[in-house]
Order: sequence, then structure tokens, then C-alpha cells
Amino acid sequence: MKKWLLCGGLLLGRAVSVQAVPLPPAPDSLRALLGQALPDTPARTAALLRVTRAYAQAVDPRTVPYAQAAAAQARQLADAISQGRALDVLGRYYSQTYDDARALPLLRQAEPLLAEVPPAERVSHLTHLADAYAALRRPGPARSLYGRAYALVATVPPAQRGALQADLLNSLGALTLENEQYDSAAYFLYAALRRQQQLGRVQAEAETMLNVAALHYFRKQFGPATRFARQALARQRQLHDTLALAQTYNYLGTLAREQPDSLRAALTYFRAAGRQWRRNHQEAQLQLVFNNLATTYRLLKEADSTEVNYRRALAVQQQHNQITSIELGRTQTNLAGLLVIQHRLAEAQQLGRSALQLAEHDHQPTDAIEALAVLRDVALARHDYPTAYHLLERQQELGQTESRRQNERLVEELRVGYETEQAEQQVALLTQQQEVARLRQQRTTVATIAALLLLAGAAAGGVLLYRRRQRRQERALRQRLAADLHDDVGSLLTQVALEGALLRHEQPTPTQLTRVNRLVAASQQAVRQLRDVAWSVDSANNSFAALLERLRDHAHEVLPLAGVEVDFQLETAALSGEPLSLAALQALYLIYKEALHNVVKHACPVATTVVISLGREGQSLRLVVEDDGPGLPTAGPRAAGHGLLNMRRRAGELGGEVRYEPAPAGGLRVVVRLPLASRFRRVRLPLGRARHTGRA
Repeated sequence: MKKWLLCGGLLLGRAVSVQAVPLPPAPDSLRALLGQALPDTPARTAALLRVTRAYAQAVDPRTVPYAQAAAAQARQLADAISQGRALDVLGRYYSQTYDDARALPLLRQAEPLLAEVPPAERVSHLTHLADAYAALRRPGPARSLYGRAYALVATVPPAQRGALQADLLNSLGALTLENEQYDSAAYFLYAALRRQQQLGRVQAEAETMLNVAALHYFRKQFGPATRFARQALARQRQLHDTLALAQTYNYLGTLAREQPDSLRAALTYFRAAGRQWRRNHQEAQLQLVFNNLATTYRLLKEADSTEVNYRRALAVQQQHNQITSIELGRTQTNLAGLLVIQHRLAEAQQLGRSALQLAEHDHQPTDAIEALAVLRDVALARHDYPTAYHLLERQQELGQTESRRQNERLVEELRVGYETEQAEQQVALLTQQQEVARLRQQRTTVATIAALLLLAGAAAGGVLLYRRRQRRQERALRQRLAADLHDDVGSLLTQVALEGALLRHEQPTPTQLTRVNRLVAASQQAVRQLRDVAWSVDSANNSFAALLERLRDHAHEVLPLAGVEVDFQLETAALSGEPLSLAALQALYLIYKEALHNVVKHACPVATTVVISLGREGQSLRLVVEDDGPGLPTAGPRAAGHGLLNMRRRAGELGGEVRYEPAPAGGLRVVVRLPLASRFRRVRLPLGRARHTGRA
């Protein structure tokens, strides 16, 4: 069963593990087998583990005693692997029931015990451990564990490799989405969705669809978010996955609540989520349902129903230990605020004081400020102005203290990060300069030797040896430069984008918020451009296969977000053996990016489909980008900007051409022809992005 993370009422799906053992039989037959096994033997331990997995697959509370018994017996028998497997299953159960604080130590305890298990099972466990860290808002360890798991996937048998890679891409997408890195999240999630669909994994596809829906939700694109969520719901109904249905109903209710004319529909979705959670014995999750119902009724201005559901949420929170006091205090604050409006001041004051105590105990300054605001409203309603003024002073003092603390933390993190990145950049730059100087010196030495060999009559062999060695050194240097750009400069720009996103929550002035938004947008754009530069410089990417993968990724990253479908028509066999020079690679990719940018900027929302074909035409490479949009404006390409002229210039520098013509079914067709590698002229092209100045 899938592990989910609740984030602001949204569902962010994590990777589902691929078990290295076959699915167990029904629990009843396993219990019979367990009764027949000899006590305290490896056979009994194995039977206990099979019963544990059977209950865990159904998220049944009976998982806990069986897992504990299996772990205890494995410990007595000094069976480290079986003990680690029992702890892993128990930790996953707690994660699936949203008790990540209890799940994390169990999964960490299991990690060294599972060091010798098969690679697929090891990848699964590392993913579960990373999920627990991510659920507890610790993205650093989570990202590191995902990286270890992804590196280990290479050792997994090919039959299991694709599913594991897809699940890890989904998890990375969820993690970057939680950190508000929307461009990275879109790349990971759409890549995961494509792989899930290719593998025919319906359940995993539904889970990734919900993450894609969450991505659109955070971007305020409620139409696409609802569409993806409903597609996921249809697949979950097909699989009779009742626990996942509860999550999706809750998410659809959250989406409907964002639209004022759909508040009644939101109530229906939340009630459906509650029925599914009851069916799965997940009564603790009803507090989420009741809080969502109360919030929706509050928007509908139905005070009685709002109060009833807040009280139901409080009752559930007080009955279940796995619900934190933080959630309890927030519900108390919400109910107290409602009672103040109804002038039921005594009860409102009692709830507000209780919420304030919980917030101070849990070191939650933001929640404490909210509780103080409710108590201040109570004092104002009683005309107790000295008390209200005192509470206001406490509220402002706490807010200023928290603001200073966060600012100091951010400044320190930025300072340390900047100094570290600067030092690493200087070291990397010095190393590169030394390498370039060494290569230049080597080139001079080899040239001198070659000249002497020419005088001696052996020039041909010397020149050939020199060229081969120089090509190898240039390829190695390009690979190192690409890695340095991606790892050093890319990480610095990503840190700037993340810190800019964090500054949004500091309640800046409108002018400061505008500047922060510009900083975040510029740094995110720089990260994307830097990845393109690093990719084009890397000598490992000068093959047709690498170019094809890059073209696919960019199209699926840009077009689906604009509501445009993409259709690739590729002549793989005709081009698979053709080499591509660095100049050709850069020119073709920049022309391709400019063409897709023009589709999104000028053809949408009329365009619905883009057909991309790449093949060979004689001794030329032929790229066609065709859309069904409005086509060229009547004023012609020169009147609209320089975008298309830049595409022609890039192709012309390599002896190629770019043509723009109406598509047969309407729209615009861009045809690019470039000579193959053997005919390319030696032209130095500037590295960078295509200038998006106009379509036509």
C-alpha cells in the first residue's frame, strides 16, 4: 500500500516499494501454518514475517503484534536480516498510518541490519526511510537517501529496475514540490508518469497523477489539478483501493473548496473520504475530515455545522495518541475564534488558554500568536482593555522575536552557504585554469615534436597520435566542466531560489515581495539555462540517443503544463549511428527550444497538439515542429520580432536553413535542415539560451 504525506490538505505520494518476495497467502492459512511450525526456529520466524506482511499489505492494526513477535524471535536467533525485515515492515505500517515520528527510529534501526539483502529490497528500504524523513520536514536527509537509492538501482535486475526508477522519480518530485521547487517537481513527476504508463502500473500511475494534480494546485491551476485527480480516482476505483480513494476524495474536496460555487461539492467529497477511512479502520484520520468540513461550513457561513465538526475533530484528537498536540491546539484555536463571534466568551477563553499552553509547550510561536489573538478578542468583547493591550503586547513581542530568530537563521544559512560555495567555486576555477594551462603547454610540446617528426619523415603518425590524444583530453575537460557547472554553480543558484522562496513567508512589504518573486523567478530560470549549458558541453551527450532523450524531456516538461499534447515521430534507425558535433548539438537544441517557446507563447490556448518529427533527408538532419494553432500573423515574421530570425541565423551559420510554412490542417510548421556531422563547418557558437523575442 502507498505511503502518503499530508501537506496543507494536499496529497503528496511517495514511492511504493517493490517487494523482493512473492505476495503471501491469506492471513488465515498463514496462522494455521504458524501453529504447525516448531517454536523458536527459523521456520517460525519466516512464518511470522509472512503473516506480518499480509496484514501490513491491508494496513491492518494486527501488523504490530506480529511484527514485534517476529523481530523479538529473530533477535533471539541472531538472525539480523529477519529482524531488519520485521522492523522495516513495522516502520512502513506506522508511516502508512501517518505516525512518522514512530516510524523513523524503527526504519533507522533496520538500515544496518538490511545491508546484505538483495539490491531491490535494499532500494525499497532506503526509499521508506527517505519518505519518513520527508514527512517530518527534513529534506536534507531525505534527498541524500533518495540519491543513495537511485544509485543502487543500477545493480537491480532489469526486470525490477524500471519500476524502482519510476517510484524514485515520483518521490523526488514530491520532495521538490514540498520545497516549492516547481520546475524541478514538474520534471520529476512527468518523467515518473511517463514511465508508470509505459510499464502499465495502474496503481503507481494513479499515485503519480495525484502528485501532478498537487503541482497544478500549488500553481493555482485548478482545472488541470481537478482533471488529474479525477483520472486518479477512476484508476483507484478500478483497483478497489479503498485507502487511496479516501485520500483522493479528501484532495478533491480541497480543490472544490477553492472555488466558491463548489463548496457543496466539497462537503460531498469530504464525507466520502470519511466513509472510506472508517471502512479501513483509520478513525484517526476522521479529525482531518471534520476539520475540513468545519472549514467548508465556515465559508458557507453555517455556524452551527461549523461548531459541530470542530467539536467532532477535538473528540477524535483526544482519543488517539498518534495525533500530535499541535493539531489539537490548532483545532482549539479555530473553535475558540468561532465562539468569540457567538459571544460565548467563557468557553472561548478556556479553549484559547489551552491552545496557548500547547503551543508554548511544543515551541510553536506561530500557533501561540494565533491563540493570543483569540484571547485578545475575548478581552475586547468584555471591554477589558488593559488585558487586551497586554495580550497585544505579548503577541507583538512574540512575533518580533520569531521574526528575528528566523531572519538570523536565514542570514546565517545564507552566509555559510555563500562562503562555502565561494570557496568551492574558487577551488574549481583554479583547478580548471591549471588544467587549461597544462593542456596548452602539452599542445605546444606535442606541436614541436610533430614538427620535428615532419622533418624526420614521420609526420603523419605524429599528427594522428596528437589529434587522438587531444580529443580525449578535450572530452575529459568538457565532462569535468559540465559536472562543475551542474554541481557547483547549479547548487548555488538552487540555494538562492530556495532562500528566496523562504523569504516569501516573512510577511514582506508589497515592494519587497515583488523583488523576492523576481529573484526566485530569475534564479529558477538561471538553473534551467545552466542545465542546458552543462548538458550541451558534456561530451557524453554528442550522440543521437542523448539528443533524442533531451528533446523528449524538454517537450514533456513544457507542453503539458500549457495544455498541449505532444506526438513524436522519429526515424531512430536512420540516425542512430550518426555523430553530432558540439556546434550542431547546440544549434539544433536552441532552435528546438525557440520553436516550442513560440508554440506556448503564441499558439496557446488555440493549439492542442504539437507534432515533432526528426529524421534524415539525404545528407541533412531534418527537424519539423508542427502545431494546430492560429499560424503566422498577416504582418509576416519580421514584423513580430527576432525569434524566428535568430533560428534562421543559427541554422545559416552551419550551412543549414529554417523555413516557416502553414500546416496542412491549419497552424504553423517550422522545418529545420542541418548538414550531418561530416559536413558541419567549424563555427564558434555562444553558449546560452535562445532569445525569446517573438514567434512570427
